[in-house]
Amino acid sequence: MELGGGSGYYSKKFLSSVSTRHYTFVEPSIDMLELAKKRLPRYVDIIDKDALSALNQIEKRQDMFIFQRSLYSFYGTTNEYRPLLKIMYEKSNDNAVVAVSEMVSQYDLKQLYDYFYVNRSLLGLDNDEDFARDWQILKDVLEEYNYNVKNGIFTHFYLENIKPLFESEGFELIENFETNFYFRRS
Repeated sequence: MELGGGSGYYSKKFLSSVSTRHYTFVEPSIDMLELAKKRLPRYVDIIDKDALSALNQIEKRQDMFIFQRSLYSFYGTTNEYRPLLKIMYEKSNDNAVVAVSEMVSQYDLKQLYDYFYVNRSLLGLDNDEDFARDWQILKDVLEEYNYNVKNGIFTHFYLENIKPLFESEGFELIENFETNFYFRRS
């Protein structure tokens, strides 16, 4: 289950490298869901709700939770994450893994525009009109992200604040590299 899947860009890459026929994609933004639906395989279950609502909705226990550059945006303080982690613990199988990939800085929009424009064929956006439309959606989201980072609205996770938070809710850190963290239900 991926929580806060955004445009589905990373989901598509992930799904192309694993063999699974059950994947749940959670994203509350209608604009991001529009982009994701174009990218994701048909077998993906899409839930258009926030993470906590989606977790309350599912019945099946999960083997994995993925936060691909999304966890920072859910709440403003680390303590506000506790209810989310509690329900993740309840909805996870023994030894379930939580994979968290976070960002550490604001986006350089010009650099990203250049990157996406050069790689637009890989993104399935060969048509200039499609690229312009989808870039505007992404740009709006990234501008909001930069604003919220600058103003302390988002919580950025580093080893020093994410490890004790997850451990206090029953998960153990099994690996980390820079801003990528992997926890297991203990």
